[in-house]
Amino acid sequence: MELLYFGDKGWGDELLIATLMTIAVSITAMFIGFFFALIFVPLKLSKKKYLNFFSNSYTTVIRGVPELLVIYLFFFGGSGSIMYVASIFGYNEYIEINAFLTGSFSIGIISGAYSTEVFRGAIQSIEKGQFEAAKVLGVSKVTQFYKIMLPQMLRRAIPNLRNGWQISLKDRSLIWVNGLS
Repeated sequence: MELLYFGDKGWGDELLIATLMTIAVSITAMFIGFFFALIFVPLKLSKKKYLNFFSNSYTTVIRGVPELLVIYLFFFGGSGSIMYVASIFGYNEYIEINAFLTGSFSIGIISGAYSTEVFRGAIQSIEKGQFEAAKVLGVSKVTQFYKIMLPQMLRRAIPNLRNGWQISLKDRSLIWVNGLS
């Protein structure tokens, strides 16, 4: 029990900081994932083949590649890319990206791929007859989205987003490679 004491006697303060860091990274990654889902869901549902191909490539590649590889790509490749762009403008010093931002962004991209599929499935599960009825009643597209599609989509998507939260929470343990403990 002494190991859980705060201060010099135990590890309690370190465990508390690590717990708070885990929660902070996971919440930040989920918000970044929602942002990516907001971008890629309309592309996946688009009738234009090149937009559909682009979004399908994103979700397929990110969900198929190991999470640690995505984290390595952004941690090691991100600094190198920024240093290359900076060298074009004449700045040749070393640039290091913040470990919290790198970890949150890389896990957010992974979370975004899963959230995109969850939201796409939730939207496609709404019956077409509801949109036809709204069209007959003369309801505008914006009102259709906020009054018909959004409530039903959220009702169907929120339970499935638990899996995305678990992935973000699990992947948090992988970002120790970039120095965020």
